[in-house]
Amino acid sequence: MTPKISVIVPVYKVEKYLHRCIDSILSQSFTDFELILVDDGSPDNSGKICDEYAQKDSRIRVFHKPNGGVSSARNLGLDNAIGKWIAFIDSDDYVDKDYLYELYSLVEKYNGDFIATIEYKVHATTETNYLSFKDFNLLFTDYKFDNGPGPVGKLFKANIIAHNNMRFKINMNYGEDSVFVYRYLLNIKDIVLIFSDKYQYDRSCPNSLSKSINSYESALVGMQEFDRTFALMKSKISLDDNGICNLTRTKIAFMDRVLRSIMKIQKRKDRLMKLREMDWSFYNINKIPGSWKESCLVFILKRKLFYLYDILMCNYVQKISKRTN
Repeated sequence: MTPKISVIVPVYKVEKYLHRCIDSILSQSFTDFELILVDDGSPDNSGKICDEYAQKDSRIRVFHKPNGGVSSARNLGLDNAIGKWIAFIDSDDYVDKDYLYELYSLVEKYNGDFIATIEYKVHATTETNYLSFKDFNLLFTDYKFDNGPGPVGKLFKANIIAHNNMRFKINMNYGEDSVFVYRYLLNIKDIVLIFSDKYQYDRSCPNSLSKSINSYESALVGMQEFDRTFALMKSKISLDDNGICNLTRTKIAFMDRVLRSIMKIQKRKDRLMKLREMDWSFYNINKIPGSWKESCLVFILKRKLFYLYDILMCNYVQKISKRTN
């Protein structure tokens, strides 16, 4: 029998957190789901833990693959999911017992194409809000959707993903999740938003991608992919100035990643070459510095004083890289 929801969990080096995550999913009050655990070549006991759970619960399917990153793991989950809806949960996070029930109750009530949770209330008069496509600009103004656009805390229609051949970009390791969600937005007619605290994030895991600095190639691909997605969104969604401004911040975040990744390159002449190759005009106009140090760095970039920028930033970024790798 086809389950209503396929829950996909990519797994990599999370033996300390994995029991908590899986137990929280198996304890759901909503039970019509399958759980797909994708072991992404974990060198610890994570894969073994997945197999042990699969032996105890017939709703669990486990896939083992060579390490390829979270995007390739999620894609393998999508390739094998049979549920009508798709939910993603990160293996270092966990969910309250009514998490799936809360989401699926909105499917039955609204019959929407996309169910998404918002972690905090922003000028809302009701607990749920239905938006048709013509009102999607509100996602990036009233609802600050760009603050948490990853795939967790959401329900996606499996047939929409399949019909549009949607997959996560495996050559990106930052922002690939937001690009996936934004591309999904462009292929749906409506979205239902709920203000909820039933998805519990844990950022203490040392393997969290949010703590890493990407390679230059990956960061550059991410920025270029978001550029293409941003252009599509501006052409298809009636974004007002505030919506464009908020999404511009996301583009700046991608450019910040590129800057930091350049500083990981070993040879100074190669770093300087990459800095000179980039067009920083958009960044210089739209970057809003958060401190006087950032203000100085932006000033230096505007003046194209790349050698000075390299001296100031290189040691700092390489220290961060050593702590997180």
